[in-house]
Amino acid sequence: MSHWNGTEAIRQMTDKGSSGEVLVPSLNYYRRRLALSQENLAEKAHVAKSTVRRGEQGLPVRPSSVQKLARALHVKPWELQQPAPDVNA
Repeated sequence: MSHWNGTEAIRQMTDKGSSGEVLVPSLNYYRRRLALSQENLAEKAHVAKSTVRRGEQGLPVRPSSVQKLARALHVKPWELQQPAPDVNA
């Protein structure tokens, strides 16, 4: 049985980029799904509010921040890196 390793998954995804940072296009979707403000999510994830804002603006964030945000949103880090689900479909 394979054990999901979030750190390894993030490492594999960041190998593709030169900055070591990753995009989180679904961050806004998952934050709103839990009815959290950017500030509330930042506090819950123990990251700066600017990290949440940057991620939602399509700017890259550190893998360690992706892990913290995912934990706070009750999702896997890779889920934040997928395109946001189409809520109108």
